[in-house]
Amino acid sequence: MVGKDRFHVRLRCGIVRNKGVTPADLRTVERLVYEHAALLKEKWNEFHGTKR
Repeated sequence: MVGKDRFHVRLRCGIVRNKGVTPADLRTVERLVYEHAALLKEKWNEFHGTKR
């Protein structure tokens, strides 16, 4: 019997290092990432050849 597995990968975004960016600017970037998460995921999948 052959099994099937499905894995869901979620894109995560977080700051690894900050060199001089203000907290206000970081919050702006974070807000924009969350507001446009669907578009970012779509473009990520297009670039990496994922059909889902």
